[in-house]
Amino acid sequence: MALHRAGDRRTLALLHSFAATVLAQTGHLGEADTAFDRAEGLARSAGASDVLAMVYGNQASLAALRDQPRQARVLAEQTVALERRRRGGPGLSRSLANLGQILLRLGDLTCAERILHEGLEARCAVQFHEIGGGIFDTLAQLALLRGDYEAADAYLREALTAYGAYGRNTSG
Repeated sequence: MALHRAGDRRTLALLHSFAATVLAQTGHLGEADTAFDRAEGLARSAGASDVLAMVYGNQASLAALRDQPRQARVLAEQTVALERRRRGGPGLSRSLANLGQILLRLGDLTCAERILHEGLEARCAVQFHEIGGGIFDTLAQLALLRGDYEAADAYLREALTAYGAYGRNTSG
């Protein structure tokens, strides 16, 4: 209520997006859709492109879980477009990784590979290992689909190295 009275639409958008994510994770998909719609509207009216990108990214993940890969692709592409306009940062690499996974699922291997490599290039120091591990894992899946077992092995080794470094950096 206080946020509504204060007119803090950006923070309200964040709260609705977080609530939508929890609702989706607990199986309340209809309620999650409603909360995401509210979050999107509030983020738009607040001019909060970072929050809007997060909302689209979460909606893309939900669409992928619902086995709606084409809808997931559209939302993931919107996320990437917003992050590119923001000139990168932590969100760009994460959104490229998500789009790459969706493209892989759709069978667009060439585009997925290009997007995933772009995601590796876009990593920032804060997320270097965390995002890298996921991207290398997806690239390994892509290589397996192509029957390139040597490349898959190399990518899995890179993922293991990245995840190991992430664990060492976060365990302290």
